[in-house]
Amino acid sequence: MNQSFQTALPQEQQTLKTGTGFLPEALDFSGGTTAQSFASGKAALARQLAQAGISPDDPRYIAEMSQFQEGESKAFDSNILNQLMQNFQAKQGAAKDLLQFGSAQNPLQAYATLMQTILNS
Repeated sequence: MNQSFQTALPQEQQTLKTGTGFLPEALDFSGGTTAQSFASGKAALARQLAQAGISPDDPRYIAEMSQFQEGESKAFDSNILNQLMQNFQAKQGAAKDLLQFGSAQNPLQAYATLMQTILNS
């Protein structure tokens, strides 16, 4: 088998199994990418409300924080959908690459490897 085929095959197989690898970080609601990007804004809002003399028990505080968290939740959902789509596209691209590259080198081995990878994922 061609040396470049042996080198490309493990990387493409891994991509076919796991996709981009960014999905676990995106799924972490309390410490993932969305939470990290919203943390400073949430802290700033809490500071501003405290400076205005609005305590955490005040209905205005609760309303402002609820509105902020609604925006964070929408961003989280959007991020998850985006990551799922990117994962799907990465897997689709890896499958296509494996088939095209492998078919040129050894058609039977390429299809057998692809089917085995799909069955194991």
